[in-house]
Amino acid sequence: MLPSLSGLRTAHPAPAATNAFYQLNTDEARRLNEDGGDPITGENFERDRGPDDDGATFRIRSYAADGVTPVYNYFVAESLWEWARRGNRTDPMRRPWQFLDWMAMRNQLEPNYQVPGWIWDLMTREDAIECVRDSSVYHLTDLPARFRSDRAVVLEAVRSDASNLEHAPEPLRADREVVYEAVSQNGYALIYASEDVQKDMQLQMLAGKDYLRAKKLDEINRRLAHLDNVVAQNDALAAEFAQIIHLVQQLPEPLELWHTQRLRDLENRWASARAREAELSRG
Repeated sequence: MLPSLSGLRTAHPAPAATNAFYQLNTDEARRLNEDGGDPITGENFERDRGPDDDGATFRIRSYAADGVTPVYNYFVAESLWEWARRGNRTDPMRRPWQFLDWMAMRNQLEPNYQVPGWIWDLMTREDAIECVRDSSVYHLTDLPARFRSDRAVVLEAVRSDASNLEHAPEPLRADREVVYEAVSQNGYALIYASEDVQKDMQLQMLAGKDYLRAKKLDEINRRLAHLDNVVAQNDALAAEFAQIIHLVQQLPEPLELWHTQRLRDLENRWASARAREAELSRG
Protein backbone atom coordinates (compact mmCIF):
# COMPACT_ATOMS: atom_id res chain seq x y z
CA MET A 1 0.00 0.00 0.00
CA LEU A 2 1.28 3.45 -0.86
CA PRO A 3 1.92 5.89 2.00
CA SER A 4 -0.88 8.34 2.76
CA LEU A 5 -0.46 11.77 1.18
CA SER A 6 -2.84 13.52 3.56
CA GLY A 7 -0.01 14.80 5.73
CA LEU A 8 1.31 16.81 2.81
CA ARG A 9 -1.70 19.07 2.56
CA THR A 10 -1.02 22.67 3.43
CA ALA A 11 -2.69 26.05 3.51
CA HIS A 12 0.30 27.67 1.85
CA PRO A 13 -0.23 29.69 -1.32
CA ALA A 14 -0.05 27.89 -4.66
CA PRO A 15 3.48 26.96 -5.70
CA ALA A 16 5.47 29.01 -8.14
CA ALA A 17 6.62 26.85 -11.00
CA THR A 18 10.25 25.80 -10.71
CA ASN A 19 10.31 23.15 -13.48
CA ALA A 20 13.34 21.98 -11.55
CA PHE A 21 15.16 18.72 -11.61
CA TYR A 22 17.33 19.05 -8.56
CA GLN A 23 20.59 17.29 -7.77
CA LEU A 24 20.67 16.36 -4.09
CA ASN A 25 23.88 16.34 -2.13
CA THR A 26 24.64 13.61 0.41
CA ASP A 27 23.19 15.43 3.43
CA GLU A 28 20.01 16.43 1.60
CA ALA A 29 19.37 12.90 0.40
CA ARG A 30 19.99 11.50 3.89
CA ARG A 31 17.58 13.97 5.55
CA LEU A 32 14.84 13.30 3.01
CA ASN A 33 15.23 9.54 3.45
CA GLU A 34 15.09 9.91 7.22
CA ASP A 35 11.77 11.72 6.71
CA GLY A 36 10.35 8.77 4.79
CA GLY A 37 11.78 9.12 1.29
CA ASP A 38 9.67 9.86 -1.75
CA PRO A 39 6.21 11.01 -0.56
CA ILE A 40 4.44 8.95 -3.24
CA THR A 41 6.19 5.57 -3.06
CA GLY A 42 8.47 5.75 -0.02
CA GLU A 43 11.45 5.09 -2.30
CA ASN A 44 14.80 6.38 -1.10
CA PHE A 45 16.29 9.43 -2.76
CA GLU A 46 19.66 9.16 -4.46
CA ARG A 47 22.35 11.81 -4.28
CA ASP A 48 24.07 13.35 -7.29
CA ARG A 49 21.36 12.38 -9.76
CA GLY A 50 20.90 14.69 -12.75
CA PRO A 51 17.88 14.88 -15.06
CA ASP A 52 19.29 12.19 -17.36
CA ASP A 53 19.95 9.74 -14.52
CA ASP A 54 17.65 7.08 -13.12
CA GLY A 55 16.39 8.16 -9.73
CA ALA A 56 16.55 11.89 -10.54
CA THR A 57 14.91 14.27 -8.07
CA PHE A 58 12.27 16.85 -8.95
CA ARG A 59 11.23 19.59 -6.57
CA ILE A 60 8.13 21.79 -6.46
CA ARG A 61 8.30 25.13 -4.74
CA SER A 62 5.62 26.67 -2.58
CA TYR A 63 5.77 29.45 0.01
CA ALA A 64 5.49 29.68 3.76
CA ALA A 65 2.65 31.57 5.43
CA ASP A 66 4.52 34.85 4.98
CA GLY A 67 4.18 34.44 1.23
CA VAL A 68 7.91 35.08 0.79
CA THR A 69 9.88 32.20 2.25
CA PRO A 70 10.17 29.34 -0.26
CA VAL A 71 9.27 25.81 0.82
CA TYR A 72 10.29 22.86 -1.34
CA ASN A 73 8.72 19.45 -1.71
CA TYR A 74 10.95 16.76 -3.21
CA PHE A 75 9.96 13.73 -5.28
CA VAL A 76 11.63 10.98 -7.22
CA ALA A 77 11.03 12.35 -10.70
CA GLU A 78 9.80 9.09 -12.26
CA SER A 79 7.25 8.63 -9.46
CA LEU A 80 6.00 12.20 -9.79
CA TRP A 81 5.68 11.87 -13.56
CA GLU A 82 3.77 8.60 -13.20
CA TRP A 83 1.40 10.44 -10.84
CA ALA A 84 1.01 13.23 -13.41
CA ARG A 85 0.51 11.06 -16.50
CA ARG A 86 -2.29 9.10 -14.80
CA GLY A 87 -4.41 12.21 -15.34
CA ASN A 88 -4.23 13.65 -11.84
CA ARG A 89 -5.04 17.33 -12.19
CA THR A 90 -3.32 18.19 -8.94
CA ASP A 91 0.17 17.51 -7.68
CA PRO A 92 0.58 15.13 -4.71
CA MET A 93 -0.05 18.06 -2.34
CA ARG A 94 -3.54 18.33 -3.89
CA ARG A 95 -2.75 21.67 -5.50
CA PRO A 96 -3.26 22.46 -9.20
CA TRP A 97 -0.28 21.69 -11.38
CA GLN A 98 1.90 24.49 -12.56
CA PHE A 99 2.30 24.36 -16.33
CA LEU A 100 6.10 24.59 -16.33
CA ASP A 101 6.47 21.85 -13.73
CA TRP A 102 4.25 19.41 -15.64
CA MET A 103 5.88 20.17 -18.99
CA ALA A 104 9.43 19.95 -17.63
CA MET A 105 8.80 16.39 -16.48
CA ARG A 106 7.11 15.44 -19.73
CA ASN A 107 9.84 16.99 -21.91
CA GLN A 108 12.57 15.20 -19.99
CA LEU A 109 10.99 11.85 -19.21
CA GLU A 110 8.48 11.20 -22.01
CA PRO A 111 8.75 13.89 -24.71
CA ASN A 112 6.39 12.10 -27.10
CA TYR A 113 3.57 11.98 -24.55
CA GLN A 114 0.58 13.90 -25.90
CA VAL A 115 -0.09 17.02 -23.83
CA PRO A 116 -3.73 17.15 -22.70
CA GLY A 117 -5.69 20.28 -23.55
CA TRP A 118 -6.26 21.07 -19.90
CA ILE A 119 -2.50 21.39 -19.39
CA TRP A 120 -2.28 24.08 -22.10
CA ASP A 121 -5.12 25.84 -20.32
CA LEU A 122 -2.86 26.17 -17.27
CA MET A 123 -0.29 28.23 -19.17
CA THR A 124 -0.02 31.80 -17.94
CA ARG A 125 1.46 34.75 -19.77
CA GLU A 126 4.59 34.45 -17.64
CA ASP A 127 4.80 30.75 -18.56
CA ALA A 128 4.55 31.61 -22.24
CA ILE A 129 7.36 34.15 -21.98
CA GLU A 130 9.52 31.66 -20.11
CA CYS A 131 8.83 28.98 -22.72
CA VAL A 132 9.83 31.00 -25.78
CA ARG A 133 13.09 32.01 -24.11
CA ASP A 134 14.25 28.47 -24.87
CA SER A 135 13.90 28.25 -28.65
CA SER A 136 15.34 24.73 -28.62
CA VAL A 137 12.16 23.52 -26.91
CA TYR A 138 9.36 25.97 -27.72
CA HIS A 139 8.54 27.96 -30.84
CA LEU A 140 5.89 30.66 -31.09
CA THR A 141 3.68 28.26 -33.06
CA ASP A 142 3.74 25.82 -30.12
CA LEU A 143 1.84 28.25 -27.90
CA PRO A 144 -1.93 28.53 -27.54
CA ALA A 145 -3.46 31.12 -29.89
CA ARG A 146 -4.13 33.52 -27.03
CA PHE A 147 -0.39 34.06 -26.58
CA ARG A 148 0.72 34.14 -30.22
CA SER A 149 -0.72 37.65 -30.53
CA ASP A 150 0.53 38.83 -27.14
CA ARG A 151 3.11 41.56 -27.76
CA ALA A 152 5.26 40.76 -24.73
CA VAL A 153 5.35 37.08 -25.65
CA VAL A 154 6.18 37.79 -29.29
CA LEU A 155 8.94 40.22 -28.28
CA GLU A 156 10.59 37.54 -26.17
CA ALA A 157 10.07 34.95 -28.90
CA VAL A 158 11.85 36.98 -31.60
CA ARG A 159 14.68 37.82 -29.22
CA SER A 160 15.23 34.10 -28.81
CA ASP A 161 14.63 33.07 -32.43
CA ALA A 162 14.16 35.73 -35.10
CA SER A 163 12.25 33.33 -37.36
CA ASN A 164 9.32 33.56 -34.93
CA LEU A 165 8.51 36.89 -36.59
CA GLU A 166 7.18 34.97 -39.58
CA HIS A 167 4.41 33.54 -37.40
CA ALA A 168 3.49 36.74 -35.56
CA PRO A 169 0.18 38.40 -36.46
CA GLU A 170 0.28 41.21 -39.00
CA PRO A 171 -0.01 44.07 -36.46
CA LEU A 172 3.12 42.84 -34.69
CA ARG A 173 5.00 42.32 -37.95
CA ALA A 174 4.26 46.01 -38.53
CA ASP A 175 5.50 46.91 -35.02
CA ARG A 176 8.93 48.49 -35.47
CA GLU A 177 10.17 47.51 -32.00
CA VAL A 178 9.21 43.88 -32.51
CA VAL A 179 10.88 43.86 -35.92
CA TYR A 180 13.97 45.61 -34.52
CA GLU A 181 14.40 42.91 -31.88
CA ALA A 182 14.10 40.19 -34.52
CA VAL A 183 16.49 41.86 -36.95
CA SER A 184 19.00 42.44 -34.15
CA GLN A 185 19.01 38.68 -33.67
CA ASN A 186 19.15 37.83 -37.38
CA GLY A 187 19.02 40.16 -40.37
CA TYR A 188 17.06 37.63 -42.40
CA ALA A 189 14.01 38.34 -40.23
CA LEU A 190 13.35 41.69 -41.90
CA ILE A 191 11.79 39.82 -44.80
CA TYR A 192 8.96 38.76 -42.46
CA ALA A 193 8.10 42.34 -41.50
CA SER A 194 5.26 44.26 -43.10
CA GLU A 195 6.05 45.96 -46.40
CA ASP A 196 6.12 49.41 -44.84
CA VAL A 197 8.52 48.37 -42.08
CA GLN A 198 10.80 46.65 -44.60
CA LYS A 199 11.31 50.07 -46.20
CA ASP A 200 12.78 51.47 -42.97
CA MET A 201 16.35 52.40 -43.90
CA GLN A 202 17.69 52.00 -40.35
CA LEU A 203 16.34 48.47 -40.18
CA GLN A 204 17.75 47.69 -43.61
CA MET A 205 21.17 48.92 -42.47
CA LEU A 206 20.89 46.82 -39.30
CA ALA A 207 19.95 43.74 -41.33
CA GLY A 208 22.77 44.36 -43.83
CA LYS A 209 23.55 41.73 -46.46
CA ASP A 210 21.43 39.16 -44.68
CA TYR A 211 18.29 41.04 -45.73
CA LEU A 212 19.41 41.44 -49.35
CA ARG A 213 20.20 37.74 -49.58
CA ALA A 214 16.90 36.83 -47.93
CA LYS A 215 15.02 38.98 -50.45
CA LYS A 216 16.68 37.18 -53.33
CA LEU A 217 16.11 33.75 -51.81
CA ASP A 218 12.48 34.63 -51.19
CA GLU A 219 12.05 35.61 -54.83
CA ILE A 220 13.79 32.42 -55.94
CA ASN A 221 11.49 30.33 -53.72
CA ARG A 222 8.42 32.04 -55.10
CA ARG A 223 9.59 31.49 -58.66
CA LEU A 224 10.44 27.86 -57.93
CA ALA A 225 6.96 27.35 -56.50
CA HIS A 226 5.50 28.88 -59.65
CA LEU A 227 7.77 26.81 -61.83
CA ASP A 228 6.52 23.63 -60.21
CA ASN A 229 3.06 24.47 -61.53
CA VAL A 230 4.12 25.28 -65.07
CA VAL A 231 3.52 22.60 -67.67
CA ALA A 232 6.87 21.26 -68.85
CA GLN A 233 6.19 21.89 -72.55
CA ASN A 234 5.06 25.46 -71.94
CA ASP A 235 7.32 28.15 -73.36
CA ALA A 236 6.94 30.02 -70.05
CA LEU A 237 9.21 27.41 -68.45
CA ALA A 238 12.32 28.50 -70.33
CA ALA A 239 11.77 32.17 -69.49
CA GLU A 240 11.08 31.39 -65.84
CA PHE A 241 14.14 29.19 -65.58
CA ALA A 242 16.32 31.90 -67.10
CA GLN A 243 15.04 34.41 -64.53
CA ILE A 244 15.91 32.07 -61.68
CA ILE A 245 19.42 31.47 -63.01
CA HIS A 246 19.85 35.23 -63.28
CA LEU A 247 18.82 35.67 -59.63
CA VAL A 248 21.15 32.90 -58.49
CA GLN A 249 24.06 34.58 -60.21
CA GLN A 250 23.36 37.79 -58.28
CA LEU A 251 23.53 36.16 -54.85
CA PRO A 252 26.46 37.35 -52.70
CA GLU A 253 27.09 33.79 -51.48
CA PRO A 254 26.53 30.31 -53.01
CA LEU A 255 23.04 28.94 -52.75
CA GLU A 256 22.28 26.25 -50.23
CA LEU A 257 22.44 22.70 -51.57
CA TRP A 258 18.67 22.39 -51.46
CA HIS A 259 18.16 25.24 -53.91
CA THR A 260 20.96 24.03 -56.16
CA GLN A 261 19.51 20.52 -56.29
CA ARG A 262 16.04 21.83 -57.06
CA LEU A 263 17.41 23.85 -59.95
CA ARG A 264 19.20 20.80 -61.31
CA ASP A 265 16.06 18.70 -61.04
CA LEU A 266 14.00 21.33 -62.82
CA GLU A 267 16.64 21.76 -65.50
CA ASN A 268 16.54 18.01 -66.17
CA ARG A 269 12.75 18.08 -66.33
CA TRP A 270 12.85 21.00 -68.73
CA ALA A 271 15.43 19.30 -70.97
CA SER A 272 13.39 16.09 -71.03
CA ALA A 273 10.24 17.98 -71.90
CA ARG A 274 11.99 19.79 -74.74
CA ALA A 275 13.39 16.51 -76.05
CA ARG A 276 9.91 14.98 -76.05
CA GLU A 277 8.54 18.06 -77.77
CA ALA A 278 11.21 17.83 -80.49
CA GLU A 279 10.54 14.12 -80.98
CA LEU A 280 6.83 14.75 -81.39
CA SER A 281 7.43 17.53 -83.88
CA ARG A 282 9.61 15.21 -85.99
CA GLY A 283 6.92 12.59 -85.95
